[in-house]
Amino acid sequence: MSRSGECFSVARLLMDWQFSIARRIVGSSMGRAYTRVHRLMRLISAINSKRGLDAADLARLCEVHVRTVYRDLETLNASGVPCSFDTESRGYRVRPGFFMPPVELTFEEAMAMVALLEQIGDGEQIPFLGAASRAVEKIRS
Repeated sequence: MSRSGECFSVARLLMDWQFSIARRIVGSSMGRAYTRVHRLMRLISAINSKRGLDAADLARLCEVHVRTVYRDLETLNASGVPCSFDTESRGYRVRPGFFMPPVELTFEEAMAMVALLEQIGDGEQIPFLGAASRAVEKIRS
């Protein structure tokens, strides 16, 4: 075997060994946390996109038990996402106005905003300078 092949094999063995140790340390809890975060995002998306989804509907959608949906809804509320049961639609919803609607700017509008925000921001003429610079970064990305 060539020297470069040996280096590759040693590097591969080292990487496999590190992965197996990390898997033993973390265990399966990392997979559960990853799944839960995605499930919470899926719940928010489903509740926002379709009216009248009750806990049973959300449980079927996420392939979990209804009790898990109740716990997830409690978690969302505790984290500041106001989810509640709407008796009129007989389903869960996020309080209207909690999420801002997406802003669709043309390319020219976005560039005009960037130019204006940079000009104003350079002179420190606005109290929300940090927020303005984050907005510029979002527009640029």
